[in-house]
Amino acid sequence: MPKSRELRIFGVTGSAFSGTTLLNFMLGAHRRVFATGQAHQLFRCYRDAIGECRSVDMCSVHQESCDFWTKSVLAQCEQHDVMALHKHIAAFSEMISVVVPSFQFKVYAELLREKVPLEGLIVLFKRPVAYYCSRKAHVGGTVEKAAAKYVSRYREIRDLSEAQGLPIAPVFYEDLTTKPRETLGALCAWMGLSYEPVMTTPWEAADRLHTIGGNAGTYLHLWDENKRERMLNSAYWREVHGERGRVWILENLRRIRLDDRWKSLPPEEIGGMEACVEAREMFELLMARRTLP
Repeated sequence: MPKSRELRIFGVTGSAFSGTTLLNFMLGAHRRVFATGQAHQLFRCYRDAIGECRSVDMCSVHQESCDFWTKSVLAQCEQHDVMALHKHIAAFSEMISVVVPSFQFKVYAELLREKVPLEGLIVLFKRPVAYYCSRKAHVGGTVEKAAAKYVSRYREIRDLSEAQGLPIAPVFYEDLTTKPRETLGALCAWMGLSYEPVMTTPWEAADRLHTIGGNAGTYLHLWDENKRERMLNSAYWREVHGERGRVWILENLRRIRLDDRWKSLPPEEIGGMEACVEAREMFELLMARRTLP
């Protein structure tokens, strides 16, 4: 890659169900940012490292009609490494100066470090009880398992930050959804960018979004009505989200709104999660360092 086209890399990470897909859309709507989404799934070297066999075969936004994730680009990423992707991004648009990959595994950050050093980590986090609610809906499990997963995930991020000397910008999910302009403005300043209003309405910039993977429900904001209906009527959606989830999506389509459905959990589950000392302490630590004061 020519020196004049070197790209700055900021990682987006956090626990599952913490809002990383939404933030990828918001950042990717910026004219100078390319948000890859979970593009680590493309690289065979990464999948081999974690024992994952499944690869990605198309863009999650535009699918077969995507002008970025062409079959040749996907094949290059499969056979080579992260540098193939970054070279393609640099050639795709001269406007792009920042690349934002989203990942949930330490090994991908290590692969990045070997080729293109990260400048910092944007860390999404929810209240432990809100994380538990989302995890319960998607994968099930007990309060204790959710608390342990929450703590271990953010410890891994902390350890990665300290080991690689990476600055972090913790972003509270509730800030992102209730004060998106202020949160994104602070995040842009941290990355050395100017804030752009379209970041709070990323579906208006869907032509610039080429993310891979992430929360299928969040993609409904970008897809057309036919594609949206196919997802909402799919067996996956009925099993995981049910009619209640369908209604919530349709009522909040193309709106940035706080999902606080955790408040309707049984009181014993709310109390049980709030009683998990390590999870509460981790949340308080993240809150103390969060992007907005």
